[in-house]
Amino acid sequence: MYQRTLRDPRLSVLRATAPQYFGSEALPSALGKMTHSIRLTNVVRTVQQRIHVAHATSTTSIMDIKLGRVRHGPNTPADRVTHIMEKDRGTTSEVGALRITGAVHQRTMPGQPHEIITWREGKLLGRTITMPQIHDVLRLFCSLEESPAGLSSLALSDEASRILTASGGFFPPNCDADVSRAYKRRLLDLLGQLDDAQVFEKYSFVSSSLLLCHAARFDITGRNWESCVDVKMIDFSQSGLVGDEAFPDTIVGFREGLLNLIATFDAITK
Repeated sequence: MYQRTLRDPRLSVLRATAPQYFGSEALPSALGKMTHSIRLTNVVRTVQQRIHVAHATSTTSIMDIKLGRVRHGPNTPADRVTHIMEKDRGTTSEVGALRITGAVHQRTMPGQPHEIITWREGKLLGRTITMPQIHDVLRLFCSLEESPAGLSSLALSDEASRILTASGGFFPPNCDADVSRAYKRRLLDLLGQLDDAQVFEKYSFVSSSLLLCHAARFDITGRNWESCVDVKMIDFSQSGLVGDEAFPDTIVGFREGLLNLIATFDAITK
C-alpha cells in the first residue's frame, strides 16, 4: 500500500495523511533470520514537531482510533477469522465501525515547564465502552479537563480514575468544542479527498487507524485551533486492492467509521 501511494494518483491524498515511505530493508530478526522491514517516518514525532513550531510546545494529546468493522481479508485463514470476530463481538467496532485503541491525554499549565499526563489508556478501554461513551471519552480527550465529572460510567483504568479524581476541574471554557470542531473539519476534508479521488472504489483500508493529535497547552485558548490539531492515517498492513486482497469498503466499513467519528465530534460541538 505504501508503494502504491507513490505510483497511483488516486492515493495522492495519503501522501499528506499517511507516514512517508522510504522503501524497505533487510534486517536480522530475534531468531537470527533476515526479515524485510519497511522504513517510514515517525508520524507522532512529525506531528509533534509541527505543533512545536506553530505553538512553541511539544506537549500533545494523542489518540489512536481503528476504523471499520471487518479486520480480515479474503485470504485470511478461517480459524483466524473466527478469532478476530469473536474478539470484536459486542465492541464499538461491530456496532459503530470504530474503536479507540489507545490514548494519552496531556496538559501544560502556565508557569509549568513540563507537561502533565492526566490519563493514559490502552486497548482495554476501547473494548469495554459503548458508542455513547465514546462521545464522553472524546470530549474529555479534546478538553484540558481533569474533573472526574461524568467518568463514573466510563471504564477507565483505576490509575486514570485515581488521577482524574485527585485533580481539579480547571480547564479553558469551550476548549472541548473548539478542538472537536477543528477535528471535525480535518476529518471532513479527509473524507472529501478520499471520495473525490474515488479511492474506495479500488482500495479498502482494512484494520487501518486514524491518529488524532492536538496541542495540549492551557494558554492557547482563543488561538486558531485549526493549526493545533492533526490527523494521520496509519496501519496499512491488511489494506489493499478490492478483490483478491481485500473486501470492498461497503463490507469493511472504514468510511462508515469515519462518518460516525465525524458525527461524534459534531455532537460535542453542540
